[in-house]
Amino acid sequence: MPEGAALAWIYLLLLWRNPGGWQEYRLHWPGRLLVGVSLLVGFGAVVLAPMIEEVLFRGLLYRWLRQRLPVGAAALLSALLHAGLHFDPAAIPRFTVTFVLFALLYEKTRSLWCPILAHGGHNLVAVASAFLLPEGEAA
Repeated sequence: MPEGAALAWIYLLLLWRNPGGWQEYRLHWPGRLLVGVSLLVGFGAVVLAPMIEEVLFRGLLYRWLRQRLPVGAAALLSALLHAGLHFDPAAIPRFTVTFVLFALLYEKTRSLWCPILAHGGHNLVAVASAFLLPEGEAA
């Protein structure tokens, strides 16, 4: 898959909005949070979580399922398991679609970097909206 197409996928994932807007991602911060803690939370959500989750769910689980199932079934099953582990039942459909797209990115590119970057971009939008937008506004 050419790099331009991979970047287009990332761009589409960043623009994809759920019916309720980004406010469902909003983190409720107690009072004033120290800048260092905020940066640490942001780094974890934007860098560490995507790397760890993509290695586990695309690099290991999806790859194992792909050896036993067709692409669609392996992508859907790994996405459902991943979405379920976010402990937000209302977000399972939205996360499932997103994680299926990440699996297809991995399938097409055979590189974990594409879904890691897309996942990081997705989380960056969520974290930025939580920190920057006034309460109740959607990105």
